[in-house]
Amino acid sequence: MKHPIALLSAFLAFSTPAFSQFSVLGPDGYPTDDSSKVSIELALRVGSISGQAIDIEDRLYEDFGLVMVDKSGNQSQTDPVGSNVGFELDALYSFNSSFQAGIALLSQSVSIHPEETAESKFEADFLTEQAILARVRFRPLHLMNMKFGVEGGFGPCMGTLHRYALAAKNVSVITSGESTADAAIIAEYLERGNRPIDVSGIRYEASILMTRAFTKRIGAVVRLGFHKSSHDIKGDDPLEIYQRKYPSSVSSLGFDLSIGLLGTF
Repeated sequence: MKHPIALLSAFLAFSTPAFSQFSVLGPDGYPTDDSSKVSIELALRVGSISGQAIDIEDRLYEDFGLVMVDKSGNQSQTDPVGSNVGFELDALYSFNSSFQAGIALLSQSVSIHPEETAESKFEADFLTEQAILARVRFRPLHLMNMKFGVEGGFGPCMGTLHRYALAAKNVSVITSGESTADAAIIAEYLERGNRPIDVSGIRYEASILMTRAFTKRIGAVVRLGFHKSSHDIKGDDPLEIYQRKYPSSVSSLGFDLSIGLLGTF
């Protein structure tokens, strides 16, 4: 008759695949050997944008009297907010089970719209941004096949800014009560301001995150983070000739939710 310990070992090895899987991955959700050092991640990002760039838009809409008129004819103030959607690709090297470092490529598109409406006539492209970030990640908390931690990153960013997008899209509303001469000046100012203009700067990010392993090589990553970007205007500003000038550098702040897949090699 076999020894009871031998019978128990056989039962755990062959009769409970789930237990066997966790024993392969280890308590942190990754392989127990040191063969997997590189992690590649592809994630979708969504979030909101605020900060100086949006505040400037808000002040112009207040000064020019841009209001929303819904389908019922009701008017309300235009309080702009930004919404972003994008993706990122990360390549990280694991120095140990908790610490990783590497680079991230990020691309996002921001639309601007009033806070209280989803009508397409009050939504417009505002900013596109691409960035290359140096990234570090520390996940000290391990629970079965999940890890919890924080990460940060910074690096150069560049993109295209479309200023006064809502006003330019609704210029007839703004100029309806103006004289012909004033209406022409306002329309010209908004048209010049809304021309795509190249910007560049530095982007900073900080996030809390969770990673989860599904198999020995495949998993998922979820992060909730904050970012700040500077946008310095490159070249001549078409609004430089006007009394109402635009700052040569503005910043934006944002909160992002990111969900993606990861593979370890």
